[in-house]
Amino acid sequence: MRSAIAFDLAMHGVKVVLFDRDPTITTPDALRHASYSVLQPLWRLGYIPQIMVGNAVKNIRGVHTLEGVAEHAPQLIIEAIPEDLALKKSLLRELERLTSPTTILGTSSISLNVNDIAAGCLRPANFLGIRFMHPCVLIPFVELTASASTDPETLLRVQSYLSTVHKLCSTGPTRRVLNVRVSWKLKNNLQKRQFN
Repeated sequence: MRSAIAFDLAMHGVKVVLFDRDPTITTPDALRHASYSVLQPLWRLGYIPQIMVGNAVKNIRGVHTLEGVAEHAPQLIIEAIPEDLALKKSLLRELERLTSPTTILGTSSISLNVNDIAAGCLRPANFLGIRFMHPCVLIPFVELTASASTDPETLLRVQSYLSTVHKLCSTGPTRRVLNVRVSWKLKNNLQKRQFN
């Protein structure tokens, strides 16, 4: 999902910094290959124009250190690492240490509680849950979940930013958008089983 989120934003002209400790994951060749497997089928089916496929790779810069992320002075960082609370807290604290006090940090976590993650943050007012629906390059819905400490201004800034890349935000802890997605997936899987 991490690279899909990066491609989705980059297709719309956003300059994206993609971090992975393994430098082979974010080389230009690796990104082109990933772009081909994720985006080319969508272009061939007519879902996205060819220029957006080119933008996806052109607008992504890969880095393999957190200092490399901080050098780009990001306004918004979305972590998409494994669902491990201690790991997420550690990463977010390190990012807070390296980035501007105004940088907004988001988690793509589906299974962990945003309040539990925010408890590990140095600046919890600048933290929230940001969940893109898969496949995010086709689905405009994004679910935003504020923690008990999230500043309302943080939520508004993220909503405003995501609207510039044609995303429709649902807010609150209801997981309404997520439930629709799960319902669609279950229906799709049942239909597949019916014909197999």
